[in-house]
Amino acid sequence: MQQNLGYPKSKELSFLTKIINMLELDLSTCKELIDTSIEGIVILNKEMDILYANEVFCNYCGYSKEEILNRNVISLIYEEDIEKVKEIIERGFKGEWVFDEFRYKTRAGEVRWASGIFRAFQIGGEVYGVGNYADLTELKSLLKNLEESERFYRELIEGSAAPMYIIQNGKFVFMNKKLEELSGYTREELFNMSPFDLVHPEDRESVFRKYVEREKGLREEESYSYRVVGKNREGWFSTVARRITFKGAPAVYVTGFDSTRFYNLNEELRKMNEMLKAVIDKLKENIDAMEQLVDGIRNPLANLLGYVELFGEKEVREKILEQVRRIDEIVDKIDQEWINSERAVEILRDLEKRSIG
Repeated sequence: MQQNLGYPKSKELSFLTKIINMLELDLSTCKELIDTSIEGIVILNKEMDILYANEVFCNYCGYSKEEILNRNVISLIYEEDIEKVKEIIERGFKGEWVFDEFRYKTRAGEVRWASGIFRAFQIGGEVYGVGNYADLTELKSLLKNLEESERFYRELIEGSAAPMYIIQNGKFVFMNKKLEELSGYTREELFNMSPFDLVHPEDRESVFRKYVEREKGLREEESYSYRVVGKNREGWFSTVARRITFKGAPAVYVTGFDSTRFYNLNEELRKMNEMLKAVIDKLKENIDAMEQLVDGIRNPLANLLGYVELFGEKEVREKILEQVRRIDEIVDKIDQEWINSERAVEILRDLEKRSIG
């Protein structure tokens, strides 16, 4: 005996009754199983009219059960996907199990995504089609956001002017294009070599030790510099390294910049400072010598003037005094140059201190 479940007497009830009788299932149990399915279930005739739709399917579309029954399913499909859905139904009625996705419209006009399987089955000599579908809209949105985020960060990292790479278990597991440019090796070559082959032999042990300690969690993030050896060049690399988790395991992320030019300029500056110091020292020697020369000239001049005043005749005395005054003027100029040189030395020493600092 059939039980009245409160649904309207319609094609849906008659159709489900046929199925239940064939399966020898209790009507109430069967309808409960179908109606409470976590997927949307819809059954169509060959004209694509909806003979049955469970609660989930109705909720997807925003229609009540009464509104959706006997409605042509194509009226629910987004315009651009109508031909695709017609093809899916046609293939299903020909005996295929068709798994695909498409867009549909809700009662409010929202366009959403659905994915599932459509197939045909026969009851009492009549063929029907059944579709099991899940709404994919949120998943599609999430995947799109993930794809856009992944593309954004990939372009950001690949287009970075700074080399970036990840080392795990002593091997490269990720790198950007800038590392290829700086090292002179291709990405394929780098993945097949030890990262520490790029480190200058004299710095290799120190850099490797820091890496091992950092991957084990024994070192904090830090910045340091070391010499590197590329395919066709040598230079300096200033880096920031920190411990991260990559694919579920500890790893070390490294970024930085090519500091070769900085170190070369620093070396040139060091040499210039050495030259400047030598010039200052030599200039100081000359100033000291100049000071001694001035004293050596003025003291005899003073004595000479004394003798002239005491013993010289007037005419001779005046000539000698004139020459002494000329010598004294020259000595004054030398004395002034000595003072200026002392100031120059002070300026140079201040410049030396600034350049070293």
